[in-house]
Amino acid sequence: MGTSIAYLLSNSGRRNVLIWMRNLEKAAVINETHHNSEYLMGITLPENLVATSDLFWALKQSENIVIAVPSNAVHSLLVQMNGRFNQKIRILSVVKGLDMNSGNRISSLVGGDLGIPNSNIAVLSGPNFAAELAERTPSVMVIASVNRDIVSFFKDSLESEHLHIFSSDDVAGVEISAIFKNILAISMGIVDGLGFGANTRGAIFPLCIFEALEIGTKVFGAKPETLLGPACLGDAVTTAFSSKSRNYLLGLLLAKKVSSNSENSFLSEGKNNIKLIRNLAFKNGISAPVTEFVYNIIDGENSYKAFSSLWKNLNSLPCKDLSCIK
Repeated sequence: MGTSIAYLLSNSGRRNVLIWMRNLEKAAVINETHHNSEYLMGITLPENLVATSDLFWALKQSENIVIAVPSNAVHSLLVQMNGRFNQKIRILSVVKGLDMNSGNRISSLVGGDLGIPNSNIAVLSGPNFAAELAERTPSVMVIASVNRDIVSFFKDSLESEHLHIFSSDDVAGVEISAIFKNILAISMGIVDGLGFGANTRGAIFPLCIFEALEIGTKVFGAKPETLLGPACLGDAVTTAFSSKSRNYLLGLLLAKKVSSNSENSFLSEGKNNIKLIRNLAFKNGISAPVTEFVYNIIDGENSYKAFSSLWKNLNSLPCKDLSCIK
């Protein structure tokens, strides 16, 4: 996604963009070939999109920064950035997840670690695969900030005839949407991996959406309309039924016991984020059976046993459909 956003920001070669990468050799390959085949195969990057492994040099050149690293790598990146950036910095986070140490949303972590106000930070999410964005497939995204000017700045920088961007002030809602859609996508992958059909998907899908609404609004203060919009529900539809989705594929592999936590850092990050949501739900007295179901399977429980437990408890759930949502 980082490369795809950089490609969009370059505006087909009309804007200079820097990509910071930890790996010197991979940065050199991008500069020499104008391709990032590892993460964005088939897309030719413009010459004014330059990669570097020198973070401090990149920070000196930039007033506008997009953070697009895994959630478990954000804190260490911010430690390296601290005190080395322009004080007028504007930051856009496309990180999907919570900080695993503090449980904070990433925008809160960015503000606290860098000592910058919330008005300098925006978040971006939406129903998109990175490759399709770069291929100019008609797409939508949502940018949120407490500062309308920073929303407008990043919206204008990214939007095109192929990409429509909605504006929002619901930072929490947009930011946590990605976590819930990941849970939903994994659950749909598990259901398919167990060999069940569309009826079962249709039974579990609304339960997970209800959990997102309950936890999102009551714990994070998110707006229901944000969670029922492109950032969460739209993204869930995109990722929950597609083999392009890492989370959906992860669910398939978990159901068939092909993947293990010890060998998969992506799985480890997902497990920890789901555990945070699970614990927050329990702490606030919110029933989250689908989140519990996904977490238990990631934690090693037999997928058929976990599903059987979920299915047997359907009648005891506080809301068996979406009719009770106010």
